[in-house]
Amino acid sequence: MTATAQTPRRYTHKRGGNWELWLGIALLAGLALFALTSLLPGVDAEGYGSTALSAPSPQHLLGTDNLGREMSARLSTAALSGLLLAVVATLLAAVVGTALALVASYFGGLWDLIIMRGADLVLSIPGLLLALVVKAILGPGMITLLVTMTVLFAPVLARIMRGPMLAVQERGFVTAAEIAGCSRWSIATGHILPNVLTPLLVTAAGIAGQTVLVEATLSYLGQGTPPPSPSAGRMVNEFQKYMLVYPHLIVLPAILILLQVVAWNLLADGLQRVIRGGSRTRWSALMALIAGWRPARGATKHTEDLTPDPRQQHTTTRTTDIY
Repeated sequence: MTATAQTPRRYTHKRGGNWELWLGIALLAGLALFALTSLLPGVDAEGYGSTALSAPSPQHLLGTDNLGREMSARLSTAALSGLLLAVVATLLAAVVGTALALVASYFGGLWDLIIMRGADLVLSIPGLLLALVVKAILGPGMITLLVTMTVLFAPVLARIMRGPMLAVQERGFVTAAEIAGCSRWSIATGHILPNVLTPLLVTAAGIAGQTVLVEATLSYLGQGTPPPSPSAGRMVNEFQKYMLVYPHLIVLPAILILLQVVAWNLLADGLQRVIRGGSRTRWSALMALIAGWRPARGATKHTEDLTPDPRQQHTTTRTTDIY
């Protein structure tokens, strides 16, 4: 009887190595705290009691605009509306786009043809032109902005999510559910949808950053967030004539737009690294908690954020997640 020496698994600790994820979370947390200052007592984005065109000072931390309004109050209010719009618009686009992808991929046939060709038609139109057309049809207002974002980004999500959903349908557990007599809707929502949440979250984080750019562009053109609500894009447009004399009036809202876009994009990159890197076990457990389903036995055996050394060969437990 020959004894076989078994090489122990080696792991490298990855906690803190994903700087994109942590920097994105930190930026979003800082923006959220800054935005929440607009809700403090005494903060008035439309107050006219100060001297016009004041430079940043201890009395006016970020200066005042051409009407004597506090730039700090207006920027924090614009940050709050921008974050809320990005989150709500992304959720709406994710719900609509995922539902369309689910119907197209699982029910197939004519449904797949109609939905995918419709998505191709929408994606063939320049985004800004389509947004302006929707705004012209529905008129101004925050609801119109949400509808515009949904029309722009739901086809993108439908296109992206269709592929992972088709891959999940080939898995054995879907065939077993069909043999067991489960309804098609229960299979689609209970077996297919929970296994595509990981690419959905990454895509949604990237789309949230794009919604900030679309809203800023529309507001710059006078078609975005309706006044009197402050908008960083509209502030850039209004203060262009003061750019050489009072550059802070245009630099501050531009920085606000930049930070929001960078934060969402870093979050998307960080989530993608978590999924593709060595944190799949923890990610599977997180998705199981969110989706309310139970992963395969052994899928959460190692709960620490550890990555196996690629130089060591070992067998890992296969889960039903799509990465």
